[in-house]
Amino acid sequence: MKLGYRDRIILLVACIIIVFCIGIFVFIKPKWETLTKNEKTLTDLEQKWEVQLSQFEGIPNMQTKIENKYNKGVELSKEFTPEMDAIQLDQFLQEKFMNTDTHIAHDVRATGSVSFTDQGTASIPYYYYTPNIVTYPLYQTADMDGSLAKAAAEKRKESDTLASRAVQTAGAGRSNLIIHTTREDLMNLLGAVHDYAKNNKDTMIINSVAISDYTFGLKPGEILTIPEEIEKDEEGNIVPSEMKVELSEATFKKESGAAANTNTNQNDKDEVRTNIGYADVVITYEVYYMQEPMKPDVGPAYDPTIWDGDSWKDYTAAE
Repeated sequence: MKLGYRDRIILLVACIIIVFCIGIFVFIKPKWETLTKNEKTLTDLEQKWEVQLSQFEGIPNMQTKIENKYNKGVELSKEFTPEMDAIQLDQFLQEKFMNTDTHIAHDVRATGSVSFTDQGTASIPYYYYTPNIVTYPLYQTADMDGSLAKAAAEKRKESDTLASRAVQTAGAGRSNLIIHTTREDLMNLLGAVHDYAKNNKDTMIINSVAISDYTFGLKPGEILTIPEEIEKDEEGNIVPSEMKVELSEATFKKESGAAANTNTNQNDKDEVRTNIGYADVVITYEVYYMQEPMKPDVGPAYDPTIWDGDSWKDYTAAE
């Protein structure tokens, strides 16, 4: 069949349209879809980069926070006693509180069983005061606007907050001592523990003190006289002090009738008695330890100029 000029033109135009459509669907459309996808990927990556860059810029602040927390942990650990095993704890107590010149002179000594435990753990609860809020029907009736209940809740705010916190656990060592001591030496010993803990910022506590004889063997009106100066022999050894038991001034005057002259019958006032003025005392002593935090590696200081240029784009994750 022979096509006319008009038919050939129509066929040519149709072929061109077909080729053009094929080109669009085969070549142009995939490229357009790829371009659109790449544009979206670029937008997402730019957003992620902005987030990542802000995190990089926050590195100095994060390093400062880590170092501040570390320094705070170090300062907190200094408030606790250095860690000790049972032998070290025994030596510590003997050196600081027991084997003193005064105790040797006054014949203060450990008796019975003495126990020391190796480092373990102990729970340290928060100390707080819980106010007692008394309520009764007339009180509740008077609280017409709820202001009394609000005031009561404000009083309990601190105690309620601390009560909700978990009890903390720390390292601890414990000792149980039975010592033969005078009342004065016992009070000095307790005061020495308090002063040492305060001055050295150590965490230690005397949990209990049990006295076998609260009179320390003294009769009503008697007092124990302890020499203030510590005597030493020619070799420098401490000489035990000679304790004296005497009536108090008021009791002596009453019993002797010597109110006008306190020196009358002074020899009758004093009486040397062996082992009087002493008692066995059981002391439970506990000390707390806290591990000092390890110094963190926060890395080098952040340098924002590393993003200048394009060389950083060639870095890999391994680098």
